[in-house]
Amino acid sequence: MLNRVDGTSPAAGATQALARFVAETVSLPATVELVARRCFVNIVANMVAGSADPEIGRLLMAHEALAGTPTATVLGVPKKVDPATAALVNSASGNILDFDDTHPATLIHPTAPILSAILPIAERDDASMADVLLAVALGGEVAIRVGRALGRDHYTAGWHITATCGTIGAAAAAAKMLRLGEGGVRDAIGIACSQAAGIAENFGSAAKTIGVGSAARNGLHAALYAKAGLAASPTALEGPKGYLRVTAVNSDAALITRGLGDDWESGDTSPKPYPTCVFLHPVIDGIFELRRALSNDVGIGRIVVTGHPLLLAVTDRALPEDGHEARLSLHHSVAVAWKRGRVGLDDLTNDAVHDRELRHLAGRVFAIADDAMSPEAARVRVETSDGKCHDVLVEAARGSVRRPLTYDELSNKCADLLARDGSPIVAPAALVSLCWQGASHADLQRILDLGAGRAA
Repeated sequence: MLNRVDGTSPAAGATQALARFVAETVSLPATVELVARRCFVNIVANMVAGSADPEIGRLLMAHEALAGTPTATVLGVPKKVDPATAALVNSASGNILDFDDTHPATLIHPTAPILSAILPIAERDDASMADVLLAVALGGEVAIRVGRALGRDHYTAGWHITATCGTIGAAAAAAKMLRLGEGGVRDAIGIACSQAAGIAENFGSAAKTIGVGSAARNGLHAALYAKAGLAASPTALEGPKGYLRVTAVNSDAALITRGLGDDWESGDTSPKPYPTCVFLHPVIDGIFELRRALSNDVGIGRIVVTGHPLLLAVTDRALPEDGHEARLSLHHSVAVAWKRGRVGLDDLTNDAVHDRELRHLAGRVFAIADDAMSPEAARVRVETSDGKCHDVLVEAARGSVRRPLTYDELSNKCADLLARDGSPIVAPAALVSLCWQGASHADLQRILDLGAGRAA
């Protein structure tokens, strides 16, 4: 028998505090709801576009042998599947293009796993869009606060923080959608702590995407287990052998509860402007700025990028082998940005990484680590063949909290994603508009039907 924590006691820990926060919160500040809506619009478009990737098809095929009752939608796929498969595949589709969203302080991409965990419940039950956005925001808040408590040690040790914290946030969101009370939410979080995994060594491979998919499925399972009465330690996060101490030696559980309910960390989550690792965004902006100032056919001696050590740790991939690695390659992204004046999905394909001109320029890209640099900043220097140097410092990239995409920019991005080859969407702009404006359960069902290609 587990010892229970009295939820009313001042000594109640971080796990209990998060559970109470999730169970008792019934509405969102307007600014937080807007962020959740922006992330919803963005991830729905990513799910549809991502579903056309061949690896998503293989993922669906792999689950056919284990398929349950087909009651849940996979965006981009007309045929329904069982809820667990839908959660996994939608999350994988939402993340596979690296065009999702980011919380800058933790580097978590929260919305794909969290939204994917709750959609099967929302589709089955009479959930409104307000219910969905509330669960998305609460799940994001849980994931991000756990990420804050874990600190940079968790990430630098090699944990894939989107998959790990995403599992815990997805469990909390699914528990909210199931209308569990404080004890049920606490057990869902605790169960998720035993399922939260993912390693950075798999970046650039299909396994990275599977990890994000598994975060949604495992979070959904954790909430369903809790609903069925299965229990977990009430201190699964902060206990002596809890998730925080096991996966980050210098973790700080106090960061989970500091300002909880008043300061919404999830409000800093922003949709991406480029389909690459977020560390590359200020680099790309710097290249664009220098490209505008110089002639793009100027002779290049070399291009030197200075950034936080994490920039090199994640993106030092001089010769990516395929499109997945290209999205994590500093060298390829710099070459594409300079040569083509853009960095889009069509520039990050298997064909693009073997383009001779791009590979030649990529070989002239060098990187320097500087501990004093913010992970959100980058300094770019172009050294031309005439011996001149041209520098720019980008302190906040386009798409960051300080420079978020505008309504029109985000809407256009999503419409473009929905119109890509392989998309079943007949009227992309109409679906984007419904994602922005939808309110009722009927609107949510219409979004799912349109997004799956079951309606025109």
